[in-house]
Amino acid sequence: MEQFNLGSMYALGLGVLKDQTLARIWLDVASANCNKDAGKARDGAEGTVTTTQIEQTTAKARACKGQTKLITV
Repeated sequence: MEQFNLGSMYALGLGVLKDQTLARIWLDVASANCNKDAGKARDGAEGTVTTTQIEQTTAKARACKGQTKLITV
């Protein structure tokens, strides 16, 4: 749930700078961890990022999956 919340915060700019790339990364990770709402939110936001950004964020999300350390930006 926290991954979904982070993705939503970045997508909407709630408490953080609005960043569609980071939003997509966190929503990808949440979706990969079986959060169905995250997949819907990610897919609904695809029009706001380029195909290249989608490919890059998907690769970053895959790298994040299963890691327990914090990711700093």
